[in-house]
Amino acid sequence: MKMKQIVSWMILTSLLIGNLALALHVKPAWASTETVYINIDGSVSPEGALSSADNITYTFTGDISYPAYYGIVVQRSNIVLDGFGYTVQGNATGKGIDVTSINNVTIKNVNVNSFWYGIYLSSSVNITVTENNAANNTNGIYLHSSSNSTVSGNNAANNSEGIWLTDSSLNNMVSGNNATSNTDHGILLGDSSTNNTITGNNATKNSHYGIYLYSSSNNNTITGNNVTANIQHGIFLGTSSNNNTVSRNNATNNFNGIYLHSSSNNTVSENSVTANTIYGIYLYSSSNDTITANNMTDNPYGLGLQSASNNTIYHNNFIDNYYAHAYVDAASLGNAWNITYPSGGNYWGNYTGNDTKWGPYQDQLGSDGMGDTNHTIDASNRDYYPLMAPWPALNHDVAVTNVTTCKDGCSPFPTVGQNRAMHINVTVENQGNIAKAFNVTVYANTTMINRTLLVMPSASSTVLKFVWNATLAYGNYTLSAVADTVSGEVDDQDNARVGSTVFVTIPGDIDGTLWVRPMDLNALLIAYGSPTNPEAPYNPNADLDNDHKVGPIDLNDLLVHYGQHYP
Repeated sequence: MKMKQIVSWMILTSLLIGNLALALHVKPAWASTETVYINIDGSVSPEGALSSADNITYTFTGDISYPAYYGIVVQRSNIVLDGFGYTVQGNATGKGIDVTSINNVTIKNVNVNSFWYGIYLSSSVNITVTENNAANNTNGIYLHSSSNSTVSGNNAANNSEGIWLTDSSLNNMVSGNNATSNTDHGILLGDSSTNNTITGNNATKNSHYGIYLYSSSNNNTITGNNVTANIQHGIFLGTSSNNNTVSRNNATNNFNGIYLHSSSNNTVSENSVTANTIYGIYLYSSSNDTITANNMTDNPYGLGLQSASNNTIYHNNFIDNYYAHAYVDAASLGNAWNITYPSGGNYWGNYTGNDTKWGPYQDQLGSDGMGDTNHTIDASNRDYYPLMAPWPALNHDVAVTNVTTCKDGCSPFPTVGQNRAMHINVTVENQGNIAKAFNVTVYANTTMINRTLLVMPSASSTVLKFVWNATLAYGNYTLSAVADTVSGEVDDQDNARVGSTVFVTIPGDIDGTLWVRPMDLNALLIAYGSPTNPEAPYNPNADLDNDHKVGPIDLNDLLVHYGQHYP
């Protein structure tokens, strides 16, 4: 065959093979990837991957997967990206959905798999990421330098990091997510992430920590999360994570339930910390933290302190921790295991003392819900007011049961002269079984008359005697008394009591007419000498100086104002 014919045959063969490939829709192996853009003008490029009728809501028309497409970049604010259950599939690099320097975007109902960042937010405000499935990425959902955003109801599983906030502050909310089986951590806050709320999440079976705060992540709230079966720690605060609140979480079956490392001024409260491998709650090199109202149950050690000083530990329940309820090393100094009486200390399942005394020195006869002798942890650590029952199973209940205006009973229409003193008696009860300290405040209408701090043993009653100098304008005033709601209060409906209505009038006006007249003088003369004179019936309204007798001082006061009236 001649050379010219050979070349022609080769060209023809090549054309036939190329046409056959096109006919069979075979994509060349070297096809370049293409990124989908939601452009700032509302258009989508390339066309066909997403649809929108109004340039506000963008919906998937099918899966967006490598190698045909390579992730989505959102460049337009004030939109909704709805995946309708479709998938963005990558090749283990890049970003599945990229939202950078954009505001007011909602991303929902998308499956994002196999990217370095599944859903990536950076320098953005008011972003909502909800009901997405971010799985098998290096970082499932990632927020960087973003604020006022919500990450809720997502599944972040089988990533390296589940949900990660870094350098993000000001009111981000991470709630109701399932962050599970990630090879590092479930939920992370780091690099000065502040003022965020992590609530209601399920962070389980992660290889390191369920929830992890690090690098000065301050003033965050970690509350109501289920943090279980993580290989290392359930909730970990490390590297100067200060002033955070960790409350009402369930930390079970982790290596350590809640661990504070080099972190101070945090509050750890009302958590259920159960059946962890070593410690329920563990503080290392952390100081000035408050550990209160936690249930530490069925751990080898309930609480551990190592080089952890000046922490306050009270109202916790230590139950069935089988090596020790608390371990404190020699470098942990100045920790307090109770607060001032009568708030008290902790409940210790192994405490065997009695409760027959009450008072700050436990030297007065009567019960107060606290042991008469202290609970010793070691020579340097004692709970001076151990609780006799678990907190808050103790009955915390105070009440105001009566408000009266004078010692001997009052007339149906009590009066008091303007700028004159009136005695008010308030009956207060501690109906609970633990001593309480609280304020009792007396009002005339909405004007505060007086306030006093009261300390009461359990199951006790007392009468407080207040003096009211009636400096208010003429008119009717309803007296009332209110007891503060105490910590753990089981019934605050009886903390307030309304008394009688008192009429403020001209001194000497006994019958409440705003006129000091003969009838008032006659009423005082009838009561004159009472109650010493048995023939003179005592009239409380004639007792102008409120000394519980009607005599010369009252008569002189009436005569000074005799004839006065208003208006």
